[in-house]
Amino acid sequence: MRPSSTSRVSRVRAGFVLVALAAIAAGTPSAPCPRGLRYVTRAGKKLVYLNEVARVYNLRLRKAGQKNLSLSSRWSRLLFRENSRELTFNGVRVWLNAPLYRAGWRHALDYADACWTLDPLLRRYAHLQRLRCRRVVLDPGHGGRDRGARGRRGVEEKAVVLDIARRVRVHVANAGLKVYLTRESDRYLSLDERVKKAARWNADLFVSIHANATVGRRGRGVETYVLAMPGFPSTNDGHRRRRGYSVYRGNAWNGANLVLAYFIQKALLDYTRAPDRGVRRSRFYVLKEAPCPAVLVECGFLSNTYEEEKLLTATYREKVARGIASGILQYADAVREAARGSARVSR
Repeated sequence: MRPSSTSRVSRVRAGFVLVALAAIAAGTPSAPCPRGLRYVTRAGKKLVYLNEVARVYNLRLRKAGQKNLSLSSRWSRLLFRENSRELTFNGVRVWLNAPLYRAGWRHALDYADACWTLDPLLRRYAHLQRLRCRRVVLDPGHGGRDRGARGRRGVEEKAVVLDIARRVRVHVANAGLKVYLTRESDRYLSLDERVKKAARWNADLFVSIHANATVGRRGRGVETYVLAMPGFPSTNDGHRRRRGYSVYRGNAWNGANLVLAYFIQKALLDYTRAPDRGVRRSRFYVLKEAPCPAVLVECGFLSNTYEEEKLLTATYREKVARGIASGILQYADAVREAARGSARVSR
């Protein structure tokens, strides 16, 4: 019996994952930076000078204040802060793996950031060429006995995110994509069950939806997480590098993860006008074990009275849902555009 197209796709994807993970474990990008991007080694670190980035991507390097620098073109503007991991790309905050270094009279990025942060933003097609986006899995966090965060008025994360996920499904499905929810009701699912469902459905995209909370009540805003790079700390863990490499299945899509997160974060900001906490990096289980490009979205802080009140309203939840859906659809368009460009080159 001939194998189904689904099984063929699964085998091709499995082979791609193995090759990509082997490349990452060896410290090399599986979707390479542009040819000719030069790096230097300082104190055991591979660094790329900002003027080298400007040369390769045809950007203009300028000072933007005493400790700020910008790289810009007609289409893109990147704003850096010295000794900081904060990057602003076209108005959206994106957290780097490592701070911008001062190297003598010049400034430099870690080579990993040149390849896995700047390159996906500036040359997204190179990171999306082998991908497709037809099946989307939405993962409403928590459920059942796991309530998640809880606001002062008793709003529970598990209920808020399920409602948002259902709304996202409507908008994405109306655009012609196949959409699955890991849970359709208030039921408990383990983290492992969630990623296994995505694998069983041959997901092309996985978006986990959550609401945030802090011990204090000042936390505000939206943020979108991608899987942290091997050897680098999560955004919330400070600057300290971890010894060795921790390579996970989800690292096979580092570039695509970043592109997806940027589109969703930007669209969320456009629709909600919430404070921008940025595209961040972490090692959530569903991101580590995702069988496809994946992000985790934090839609606001239930620990903040103002944001809890907003999330109580169907109008605001609809804005959040439209933002997430818009980001997904922009990513799907970018994947199709990359595939068309790849097909033209191969002819």
